[in-house]
Amino acid sequence: MSKKKIIFFLLFISFFSIMIYADKQSELDAINRQLKEIEQKKIENNKKMSILNQNIVILDNEIAIIQANLDYTKREIDKTQAKIDENTKKIIFKEKEIYEITSKLKTRIRVMSKIKYIDYLKIVFSSQSVKDFFSKYTVIKKIVDQDKFAIEYLENTKKDLVSISDDLEESKSVLDTLKTDYNIQNDNLESAKLMQQANLAKVEKDNAQLQELENLKQQEAAQLAEEIRLMVMTSNYQGSYTGGRLGLPVANVRITSPFGYRIHPILNTKMFHSGVDFADSAGTPIYAAEEGQVIYAGPKGTYGNAVMIDHGAGIVTLYGHCSSVAVQVGQIVKRGELVAYMGSTGRSTGPHLHFEVRLNGEFVDPMPYLRGE
Repeated sequence: MSKKKIIFFLLFISFFSIMIYADKQSELDAINRQLKEIEQKKIENNKKMSILNQNIVILDNEIAIIQANLDYTKREIDKTQAKIDENTKKIIFKEKEIYEITSKLKTRIRVMSKIKYIDYLKIVFSSQSVKDFFSKYTVIKKIVDQDKFAIEYLENTKKDLVSISDDLEESKSVLDTLKTDYNIQNDNLESAKLMQQANLAKVEKDNAQLQELENLKQQEAAQLAEEIRLMVMTSNYQGSYTGGRLGLPVANVRITSPFGYRIHPILNTKMFHSGVDFADSAGTPIYAAEEGQVIYAGPKGTYGNAVMIDHGAGIVTLYGHCSSVAVQVGQIVKRGELVAYMGSTGRSTGPHLHFEVRLNGEFVDPMPYLRGE
């Protein structure tokens, strides 16, 4: 085969590889649009969950207040009922007293009606001596005083009965009001509990939906990783990387999140972090960690704007959350060449670079590669 044919063949293979990458990028773009929609739904669900959790806290406080009011009202009902019971006993006792006193007075009146006033004079003036006179007078006065006391006591007892009866009626009215208030508060409590249960059910449903969406995202990510692995394996680009230390993708090294499991800053749940985050200001230049061929450049779901570079030997680096990219698919870049600018696109809390290293499609800790270990 002539030299020209060989060159033409290599150019054709290179062009064909770029076309494959372009087709894959189109497929990935479609998947990324789906992932973006899923991510947006997750963000909306997280906001709803946050509001629902706040409402649950508010409802818990309202339920506690209503329960405290119910407890107080119940104590007041018990006190009022005890007062009613006590007054009822007093009324029964007073009525019995009035009956007994009235009966005695009626008997006295019947007896007295048979004795005329003149008879008292006869009794007094029939005395045999002064001593006998005063003795009879004292007896008669005692009888009259007892009758007077009985009548006064009867009147006072009747007044007490009226007062106690009025107090009893007032207590019954208060009791009715307390019971009505108790029933209203109890209904409010039940309504609050039902609302809380409904909110909790809503939160659980949202959590299930979020988990389903997260599972879908992970499946999509796994599919992408497998496709990229196959692309790298079948790529005609041999690359220059044969091991050793990778170059730093940014000038100022300030790591804000290492590789491995962590509490996600947005989802607030324990999740696997597939790379290392370097923080700096928006627009900070991002450089290729090693010579290689760009196999992806553009929007990439939760990664935001991203660049992926195949360095050969199964090594692929990813640069995520970029404000913009400075390369295109199929381009050969040198170590330290500008590939993107730092930003906060995708699922991000602020300007930073999410840097990944993938070995044969699998996530690996970038730090040993950056340290040359």
